[in-house]
Amino acid sequence: MARERTGWTGQDEYGRWYYRYQFTDANGKRKNVRRIANSESNAKAELRKALNKQDQQGERAIEGDRLRFPKLIEIYRQKRVFSAKYVGDTKVGGLRSLAHVEMLIKTLCGYFENKLVKSITHSDIEQFKLKRLNTLKSNEEQRTIASVNRELECLRSILNFAKREGWILYSPFERGSPLISKADENRRERILSYDEEKRLLNACDVSTVEYKRDGKKVKAKVSPKAIERKQILKVIIVMALDTAMRRGEIFKTNWHDVDFVNHTITIRAINSKTARERIVGITPRLYESLQELWNQSPKMLDLHLFGLDKPNSTIKKSWLTVCDLAKLIDFRFHDLRHTAITRLVETGTPSATIMKISGHTQMTTFQRYNNPSSESVKLAALKLSALNQEI
Repeated sequence: MARERTGWTGQDEYGRWYYRYQFTDANGKRKNVRRIANSESNAKAELRKALNKQDQQGERAIEGDRLRFPKLIEIYRQKRVFSAKYVGDTKVGGLRSLAHVEMLIKTLCGYFENKLVKSITHSDIEQFKLKRLNTLKSNEEQRTIASVNRELECLRSILNFAKREGWILYSPFERGSPLISKADENRRERILSYDEEKRLLNACDVSTVEYKRDGKKVKAKVSPKAIERKQILKVIIVMALDTAMRRGEIFKTNWHDVDFVNHTITIRAINSKTARERIVGITPRLYESLQELWNQSPKMLDLHLFGLDKPNSTIKKSWLTVCDLAKLIDFRFHDLRHTAITRLVETGTPSATIMKISGHTQMTTFQRYNNPSSESVKLAALKLSALNQEI
């Protein structure tokens, strides 16, 4: 039979009623709980509720009564927000990218401030969502639903953590209508046409630039270093278009991962977003580019292909330059991956095979990248027209 818990009520030196009880925590330490009440009857009622809560939910539920959002964030950071830990190539804990998560946490802390965690309601989160959507970004542009969803996903993760630790009985995300709707996000459908691809690759070979100075057109030679950077970028673009690899996976690939004999590239689990190893094929044009790059390299297998593994390494400036020269509007590097996956679909390759190549583990996510190009849409219309004429 469980031991009966007891406590007592009383008044302090200021005449305020309170209730108090003791319990032994999981470490065997004796702890005292003392709370102010509105009256004698309220103190007795709250004492009974507290003792029942202690018996049914444990000491964590009692701690949760006074747990405030900043303290929860502090504990969450200690337990979850730290650099990724690996055993071999397998991630066993932590996060690969801390900066983005810290930015999300900062936003959440700014809104929920010193609020009690147990008092955060479904409507509180709805108000947060509306406020964020109505707040312009630092560049005065409209904040997207997708960016607010990332903040909500972070908050959901934090509150689920509090639930698992026993500080709250349920997460506000579990009550009421869904707070995160991926269907409302604006999905990018920017696919590179073959003509645009040709212009983009040709822009990487430009050795002279033309600009206006004092109202006159002036031609200038591109520096050898800039030409070298653009030639490396050209190989990166071809690699993205022909393998559907993510930018980070491309940057982290080293020569040991390239198999010139079998014409494949191994994307190690430690470099993959999904922490799963996979293999992609090398097309003839990519093979030629990589072979030339290898011949110019020190031929050390542990070196990265493009030397972008160093801190602050980036292709941003070169990318913006070639996009400008190619006259590409609203085109991002990640759109190369969209293009590659769309082209793989158009070859008739089974979706399961493409997902293995692209590294997708969920069909719903894969479908977001499967966007028909204008050429395939026109071809479909022609096929439909031919079919209609046969009927």
